[in-house]
Amino acid sequence: MTGISVRKIVRILKGCLPVLAVEHDRPMKEEARRTSCRAKGKPAIPDNLGETIHRQFAAPGGAETDLPPGEPVSEPPNLG
Repeated sequence: MTGISVRKIVRILKGCLPVLAVEHDRPMKEEARRTSCRAKGKPAIPDNLGETIHRQFAAPGGAETDLPPGEPVSEPPNLG
C-alpha cells in the first residue's frame, strides 16, 4: 500500500480546485470551503442569494423584460 503525504494532497487540491471552481462558477476560495465541508460530512454552505439568482438567469442567456416607457422627471425645485 502506498502512503499519501500532505504534499501530495496539496498538489492534488491545487490541480482540482481551479477546475471545480470553474465548473461550479464559484471563486476558488468558496470551492475550497465547500469541498472541505463535504469532506467533513457537514452540509454545504448555502449559496449567496444574489449568486443563486444570477446563475438562474445567466445560464439561459439572461432575462429580457418589456417595461413601459417612463414619465418625464419634473425639474427639481429652485432653492436658491
